[in-house]
Amino acid sequence: MRVVFYPISTTDKKLRKLVQTARSYLKKKEAFLIQVADEKSAIFVDELLWELPKEGFLPHEIASTTTSSLIAITLTRKNVNRAKSVFNLCPTPLICSSYEVIYDFEDSTSFHRKELSRKRFEAYRDAQYTIESL
Repeated sequence: MRVVFYPISTTDKKLRKLVQTARSYLKKKEAFLIQVADEKSAIFVDELLWELPKEGFLPHEIASTTTSSLIAITLTRKNVNRAKSVFNLCPTPLICSSYEVIYDFEDSTSFHRKELSRKRFEAYRDAQYTIESL
């Protein structure tokens, strides 16, 4: 299991990195999952993927059950689109063996978010996941 942490210092950079990562999987025609903590976050990410990138939206869906959509947003801890890669937008770590790559943020946009990032990092390290920071 590999975890890729993106160091982020502004909300704008965070949003762009999420869209950029999702777009790269869509271009490769590989399933990609975005794990969110609540319905408000799911709606926010849904709207974001309709607005960015400026060249055109990224086709996706919010799903709680199995879907064939290449990009899926989910509140469940289920791999609803059989993705090998997931972007964890939850405040808690995603300790799960069904993914090859977990993307996460090393978020320094606030003290609280930085602490949550540190705790996720420690959980991944304790689970003996390979950790990269890009």
